Amino acid sequence: CIITIGHYGKPAADINISIAAVGLLWDMADFIAKEAPNIQKDELEAKPSEDSKPSVVSGLWVALFTSLKTLSLSDRAEIRNTALNNLVKILTIYGHLLDPNTWCSTWLDILFPLLNEVRDKASTANPSQNLE
Repeated sequence: CIITIGHYGKPAADINISIAAVGLLWDMADFIAKEAPNIQKDELEAKPSEDSKPSVVSGLWVALFTSLKTLSLSDRAEIRNTALNNLVKILTIYGHLLDPNTWCSTWLDILFPLLNEVRDKASTANPSQNLE
């Protein structure tokens, strides 16, 4: 569902669809944060073994952050700014809920690559264009 919402907002000709998708991702973050204890409890009851697989909640957070990362690289400034602001706000508000492995994955697979891509795009941007 999270990945589908991210794809829904990606190629939209109408900016309102993309902004709505970013808003839905924010709603998903609220839902994950609220339901994480129940999801983790159900997961432990279903498989009490202690294997090293990432938890369902961790996978949901990473999928959410990945979708926001993709939208943060949009060619449209309004979408890019909204997605990036939401990514930062979600990490700020709900970061305490992430386990260390999820934080590591978030930094290595989402934030560092996002920063690299933003830097690369900035270095090739036309300086005569109006920056927003």
